[in-house]
Amino acid sequence: MKTLIVICTAIILITSGSSFADNLKYSKQDIRTLSKQFLKATDIKNPVFADVDNDGDFDMLKFTKAGFVEFHKNTGSNSDPVFILENKKFDDYEVNSLFGAGLPFPVFMADSDGDGDEDLFAITGKVTAAGSNVEIVENTFEVSQYLLITIILVLGIIALLIFIL
Repeated sequence: MKTLIVICTAIILITSGSSFADNLKYSKQDIRTLSKQFLKATDIKNPVFADVDNDGDFDMLKFTKAGFVEFHKNTGSNSDPVFILENKKFDDYEVNSLFGAGLPFPVFMADSDGDGDEDLFAITGKVTAAGSNVEIVENTFEVSQYLLITIILVLGIIALLIFIL
């Protein structure tokens, strides 16, 4: 459950800042091929890869033990990634994972079905020359659900204020 909170934090971080202008579609095989190159390009354990700056290549996020998210910009390309630390305090999160400050495995955030929202690709197996195991979790959370949650919270706060006063 606590791992899910950290992964959801990563999803919210990425989806809130992305414009999805390109709507590139990635398959399980695409991520399997890219994972070897990207994980070889860094020594950070279990990073999150996503196009944070919307320039068409995957950047890297690192969840630190201090509760911050570091943004490492990809100054290379998807075929030859080069990561430069851009912002040590890109965002923050609550450290409440069973696995410490990191995720239990590397994660790619990319659109797997061309619907305009980023889905979760988790690299669950060891990355070898032959490839790696990749699992996909489809993002079905829609903007309309955010609006509904906001309305319910606002109505709840108003009801509490009326009750208190």
